[in-house]
Amino acid sequence: MCVGLNYRDHSAESGLEQPTFPTLFGRFNSSLIGHGASIIRPQVSNQLDYEGELVAIIGTEASKVSEADALNYVAGYSIFNDASIRDYQVKSP
Repeated sequence: MCVGLNYRDHSAESGLEQPTFPTLFGRFNSSLIGHGASIIRPQVSNQLDYEGELVAIIGTEASKVSEADALNYVAGYSIFNDASIRDYQVKSP
């Protein structure tokens, strides 16, 4: 799961208001590629955009975890190149 518009500057540069609640979206296995692999732009769009992301890797199933215990569920961190098709994204943020 990913969180979009999670800081004010990003909301502002997107021309959107900062949401009251987190904007969640899925990033499923079928949309991931390995290190060094090419990003394939779908032919339905010319608006492929990319941005660097910090990824927290959750190592244990969790639900209703307190803020004090949250980091106990993080297995590690990584960097991630997130690619999006912007003209489709604005239709369904």
